Amino acid sequence: MNKIINFKNIKKSFGSLNVIDDISFDVEAGKIYCVLGASGCGKSTFLDIASGINKEFEGRVISDLKIPGKDLGYMVQTDSLLPWRNVKDNIKLASELLKIDIAEDEIFKIIKTIKLDGFEDYFPKELSGGQKQRIALARTLSYKPKLILLDEPLGNLDIVVRKELAFLVKNYVQENNSSAVVITHSVSEAIYLADELFVLTSRPSKIYKHFSLSDEKNNEKLYRDEAFSAVNESLEKAILIGEFSDEK
Repeated sequence: MNKIINFKNIKKSFGSLNVIDDISFDVEAGKIYCVLGASGCGKSTFLDIASGINKEFEGRVISDLKIPGKDLGYMVQTDSLLPWRNVKDNIKLASELLKIDIAEDEIFKIIKTIKLDGFEDYFPKELSGGQKQRIALARTLSYKPKLILLDEPLGNLDIVVRKELAFLVKNYVQENNSSAVVITHSVSEAIYLADELFVLTSRPSKIYKHFSLSDEKNNEKLYRDEAFSAVNESLEKAILIGEFSDEK
């Protein structure tokens, strides 16, 4: 087992508002971890803790990775592209900030991979929402981080673009023996992406159920039918557990 990061008893409150009750799991190289839960259960807050942005929490994040730094790629819900930079320069932004040199031909290879060759000199205002999300993902992966954190990266996109970006994430993790933690509220998206899937309760969130999907994905029927039904049923039960329910 090549463990690259460990989340141990993570808890987080904002004043009297308890957001995360207790989340613990290990992240291994070469795997995608999906955290699935209802809106408002603290999923994005958890990623902020994982990224090192939020340092005020209980519990421990244990890793030898440079976080924040060159070992981490973090893609938030919005594309966050700079309007005065074209496609090529927006992709280069993260590596510039981290002072990592990326060859020009590598940038063009990345642009071709996200199917935007010919759009190198276009600006964000000239692009569709799906194209912007492709650029944001390419920027996140451009300097080959060992751990990528993705906060609902496929939300509000049409099904074709969602599948393309999901494929890019899976391919990146496999080719680079990297790891990804993906936040989502979509059961189908989580099942397609995840090797390990965690269903959270409502706020204050904790892990309600853990599904290991690596073996199941080798069985197409189980992957499409049984896994979806099991995860969906678990999510429906999990969202009833939290501060507004009798079950704690």
